[in-house]
Amino acid sequence: MIALQITELKAFMGKLLGTNTFDDFLLQEATLQMGISYIIDGHINEAFYQTDEDMEDTGDRLPFIPYGEVRSTLFDLIKGKRTPLGFQVVLQLSPKRCAIIFPEGLEKHLIKGLLINIRYDGSKAMITSGISYSSFTLDKTPELIWDEALMNFLRNAGISFDQL
Repeated sequence: MIALQITELKAFMGKLLGTNTFDDFLLQEATLQMGISYIIDGHINEAFYQTDEDMEDTGDRLPFIPYGEVRSTLFDLIKGKRTPLGFQVVLQLSPKRCAIIFPEGLEKHLIKGLLINIRYDGSKAMITSGISYSSFTLDKTPELIWDEALMNFLRNAGISFDQL
C-alpha cells in the first residue's frame, strides 16, 4: 500500500470529474460532504434491471457500477461556487484491466480487487492504494506490482503526486 499526495489539485479534479481518465475503474462508494452529505453506494441493484439486455449496459454483471456511468453525477453534485468540505471516492480496477497487470504464475485467484481510495479534505487530495484478497497470503508481490502500476497510470495520465 502506498500513499500519494496530489500536487496539482485543480488539474487532478478536472481529470477525475471531467474526463474519462478513471473510466477503467468501478465505483465502490463515494461520500461527499457539502451543505448536506451524500453517500453513493456503487453496488448494482440487479432487481432494478428488467432484462438481461439492461444488465449488459451496467458492465456485464459486475458487482459495481462503472465509474464513467456516475462521473457526471458526481461532477453535478460537486460543481458550484463553493468547494466541498471533503469527499472520498473508492474505486476498483475493472477485472479486464486487473488481468493485464499481473504476470503469469502469480496467484491471481486470491485477488478480489485492486483499489484506490481518493480522499479530499477541503485543501488537499490524497490517493492510497489497496488490494482486497479472497484469503490470507504472506506474499506482498501483488501489492508491489499494483503500487507500481498505479503510479505509472497516474504519471501517464499527467497527474502529479508526491509519495509519502
